[in-house]
Amino acid sequence: MNYYTRTGDQGQTRIIGGHVYDKSHIRISTYGKTDSLNSLIGYTVSLLQEEDLIQEIQEIQQDVFDCGNDLAQINQEREYKVKADRIEWLERLIDQYAEELPALERFIIPGGSAPASLLHMCRTETREVERHIVQLFHEQDSEINNEQVLKYINRLSDYFFVIARLMNHRLNVEDVQYRNSKPVFRQGILRNKMQAKKSKE
Repeated sequence: MNYYTRTGDQGQTRIIGGHVYDKSHIRISTYGKTDSLNSLIGYTVSLLQEEDLIQEIQEIQQDVFDCGNDLAQINQEREYKVKADRIEWLERLIDQYAEELPALERFIIPGGSAPASLLHMCRTETREVERHIVQLFHEQDSEINNEQVLKYINRLSDYFFVIARLMNHRLNVEDVQYRNSKPVFRQGILRNKMQAKKSKE
């Protein structure tokens, strides 16, 4: 197998459908960002001990690769891989883990345990991918794009936020609260009040 082709030596690349773009083009930059994200996720997985999360996040890596695939075509030359059911799967996981977590009232600073810190890095890199996708869709609005990819990536950042908190919780490490934050998450405040009321009954 030859690992180099020399076809990109002039700063261009060919995407699905045979379209040629400069490597600095927003579409190339965007699906390149999914590769960066996937690399960070892979590194994070290599350091995790929780088998359930490892299998789950490795499945997410497959989805992120699919996101890159869908972003690498402009007129749906092939059937899109990222569909609504993948977003629904992420939402079920988020809801499931949220039940395990203490209520959130204030903004938190990324950190706590080492695994949580890495997962926060995955979250922020996911947000960077999201910003690139939004820019791509705006600049290339005459081209057909898979809107499910943007929804998936948006939900993925929420997932990483939740499991970063989950790792701290399971390791008995407190989330680092932003010291200047006032109570901002109404759902968490109400949940704490309900728990306090039940404890008095």
